[in-house]
Amino acid sequence: MPGMLNEIQRHPGMRGYIIACFDDTGLDAARCIADAPVIGIGEAAFHMAALLAHKMARKRSCSDAPAWRIWQQHFRAVSACRFSMASHARSSLPKGLRPWD
Repeated sequence: MPGMLNEIQRHPGMRGYIIACFDDTGLDAARCIADAPVIGIGEAAFHMAALLAHKMARKRSCSDAPAWRIWQQHFRAVSACRFSMASHARSSLPKGLRPWD
């Protein structure tokens, strides 16, 4: 993880950073030092799954992975505003694809 954080510090002024680690290792630390949004691929996958599916499952390596904690927080928020997200998701999906079926 120190190498990844060093890369963020070596490249200031970016519009965003993507962490390509299966469990988003270092996501919180990267967000603390970055001057732009930091997105993990695990987090991005959970957000997309929450938009497209009413139910989902995950195969996990450990329950304390950053992506899992983020997914839990996100899914609670999505559940709270499900209908508004469904209408937004429907408007941005290809015709015939329904996010909650």
